[in-house]
Amino acid sequence: MLVHFALLILYFVLALINRILRLGCLDKIINYLGSYLFWNGFIRLYMELYQGLCVASILNTYTADDDLNSPFQWVEACYYCRILGMYLIITMPILFLVPLYCMKRD
Repeated sequence: MLVHFALLILYFVLALINRILRLGCLDKIINYLGSYLFWNGFIRLYMELYQGLCVASILNTYTADDDLNSPFQWVEACYYCRILGMYLIITMPILFLVPLYCMKRD
């Protein structure tokens, strides 16, 4: 999923550069990367991993209910990272689909 997220960032950077500089050679790369990210690879990867990641992050947060009372600061930091990770996993469909809708609308 991190590779897909990095490819998504690369896709938007290339699309921005292409809109500013109007380079024709980037169109083929942007189209290929967009079709892979948003339809072929993205859907398959997300269907396989999304439910497992959601359940694992929720169970991990549920079982670590006493981490906030720990005397160690790194345990508390891990708890907040866990909450942030769960939030990102749950909002990931919105983060992918809204830019896709905006790009296809243009």
